[in-house]
Amino acid sequence: IDTNEDIRGPIPSEIGLMTDMLVFLVYNNFLTGTLPMEIKNLVELETFAMAFNDITGSIPNEFASLVNLIEFDVAVNLLSGPLDFLTGSFVNLKDLRANDNSFTGKIPSQIGMMKTLQRLEIDDSELSGTLPSELGDLRTLTDLDLNNNKLNGTIPSEVGNMIGLINLYLHENAFWGTIPPTIGNLKKLEYLDVSFNSLTGTIATEIGKMVALEEIYLNYNLFTGPIPSVIGSLNLIGISGAENIFTGNIPSEVGLLTALEFFETFDNFMIGAIPSELGDMSALVELILSTNRHTGIVPSELNKLGSTLAILNLEHNNLTGSLSF
Repeated sequence: IDTNEDIRGPIPSEIGLMTDMLVFLVYNNFLTGTLPMEIKNLVELETFAMAFNDITGSIPNEFASLVNLIEFDVAVNLLSGPLDFLTGSFVNLKDLRANDNSFTGKIPSQIGMMKTLQRLEIDDSELSGTLPSELGDLRTLTDLDLNNNKLNGTIPSEVGNMIGLINLYLHENAFWGTIPPTIGNLKKLEYLDVSFNSLTGTIATEIGKMVALEEIYLNYNLFTGPIPSVIGSLNLIGISGAENIFTGNIPSEVGLLTALEFFETFDNFMIGAIPSELGDMSALVELILSTNRHTGIVPSELNKLGSTLAILNLEHNNLTGSLSF
């Protein structure tokens, strides 16, 4: 079945009689009611996609019988309850999207048995508990999105085993503790967002090993210590470290990031002069260093940014001088 033809009403239980079905694709309709238990009979099913509907209730544990599933997409519905149906039986699953629902409970540790998984998105829900260390067994995973839940505890060191990761979204949860140094193993990671948590400690220098990293969001945490100078060896286009407890100077190596488009470290406790090397960041659009303890003269080299810079905020520091643009 493949349709988005304005279907309304519940999914009939008779669907369980279509035992040869391979694809069930009914996204962006007006389906209501709960998922019929009889779907468990569709053991040949490879694609189950019903995003953007109004399905309610929980996902039956019996769905674990769908061992041939490759894609399972129930995003943007009204589903709730635990994720207990996620057992080790999904040995072929590559794409699991369940975002924008109201799932509760923990992420099952059995999820680590889904060795073929490439995308895991359960963001904007009500999940709680800690991240299972078994996530580290998902070596083929490229996208992990768990933002805007109620997850807590520390980020397990096993995250460094997820060597296929390209995008990691953990923002708006209640994680605490440090970012494990093993994150430096993620050589393919391009996007890292751990903002709006309660993470502490310093940023490990192992971040310099993340050679593909483009954007990093550390804002609204409790990070301390200096920004490591090794970030100057990366090819970043964005750094957000606002609303933390960072101290020390802005490393002059930041000026090596000539592709950087935004650099935000406002509302911290950073000191020292603004490095003149920041004037070499020819792609910079946004520079916000306000509400810190920077001192000295605003470097005239920042005038070179006049053709690209759209937002500049240096207020609430102890700076002198002016710029000509």
